[in-house]
Amino acid sequence: MNTKEKALQVAKEAYTLVPFYMGLEEAEKSDITNMQFEDIPIITKEMIGQAQERSLLSSRYIMADLTGKLVKTRTSGTTGRFSEICWDRADNNRSLTTLWIYRKKYYGVKPDDKMCFFTLDLPKGKRYLEEKNKLIISRETLCESVIEEAYQKILDFDPVWMILQPSIAILLCECVKKGYGIPDSLSYIEFTGETLTKEVRNRVEQLFGCITADQYGTKEVNSIAYECPEGKMHCMEANVFLEELENENQELCVTTLQNHAMPYVRFRLGDRGRVIHHVECKCGRKGDVLELYPGRTNDWGILPDGTKVNPYMFLQRMTYINRECDQMLLQYQIIQQETDRFLVRVVVEEDEIQDLVRQMIKKEFGEFLGEKVQIDIHFEHMIQPDQTTGKTLPFINRIQR
Repeated sequence: MNTKEKALQVAKEAYTLVPFYMGLEEAEKSDITNMQFEDIPIITKEMIGQAQERSLLSSRYIMADLTGKLVKTRTSGTTGRFSEICWDRADNNRSLTTLWIYRKKYYGVKPDDKMCFFTLDLPKGKRYLEEKNKLIISRETLCESVIEEAYQKILDFDPVWMILQPSIAILLCECVKKGYGIPDSLSYIEFTGETLTKEVRNRVEQLFGCITADQYGTKEVNSIAYECPEGKMHCMEANVFLEELENENQELCVTTLQNHAMPYVRFRLGDRGRVIHHVECKCGRKGDVLELYPGRTNDWGILPDGTKVNPYMFLQRMTYINRECDQMLLQYQIIQQETDRFLVRVVVEEDEIQDLVRQMIKKEFGEFLGEKVQIDIHFEHMIQPDQTTGKTLPFINRIQR
């Protein structure tokens, strides 16, 4: 059975057991059992955001959900939308197996090696967490006044490898340039989450003196493509079926082959690219290769005193607010209009919490940006994706530069 046939099998299971897909099949007046894979409806983040809670959960896993046996995570909100992802633990482990096999084969990285990454998921006020062989750092540290402290923590922890967004890697490069040195054991950095340019990669490799690779994935399906030492992004065909849609935007669409608890079938990623089939690579792999076109870039915010701040500083605060509001923020977008004026667009699940959300945004952003900064808050029914990129960018800087 090839990858496409496996994806069709997952689709038939989803349209039989998952309320979201069953409702979609009814609304479309279609019969999935008699469809070609290309005729199955494409789902979007907007459709998922409007779906009822837990409607994407397979009926086979309801008891596992009620008894706390599923692995749960949330999307980071980097597209301006929060959603919870559920995995059966065994499926999640199988989903990551191929990635770990190639991390070790290509770059000598093993699951028990000490590693470091930045996250939005730490509780408010907690900047660092050491967990077994991991140093987890809050993205709250991504500003000039705190990043050097965070980097010192990395040096003390001495990881073998790190997972970094390119914009975070640039911040750490500045610490190296200031004379902080590099971790003694560091041999590998994996990029993810943002478009990686040659300039950023070269700068990181030169300053840290280590090997780097790019990895493309989402929390909905885990790893989608991984870069080999020859520079090719090999599709993770044991984990996903990746399509390039035949439209002018060349959008990418993914179907999980492993997540049976919350299957994503023909899920439009909002990224653009080209899938090249049947590639024989010098690294020894044969199969599909992804050419990912430049998509989301990470713009910087500017404080009234001229200090540049990583957009994750804003995302971190929206994550705190969403957590305090029982995950009832469906979408958000932060637009910097001037150095002292910000617009926060928000979509909430219930209008009754608008006053609470407004107060929390004013408080969180006021403490961060200062009392003189004007914060306008607009509650909206939906935030539409950008027509050019297909993404709902979480942060936009519109200051004239």
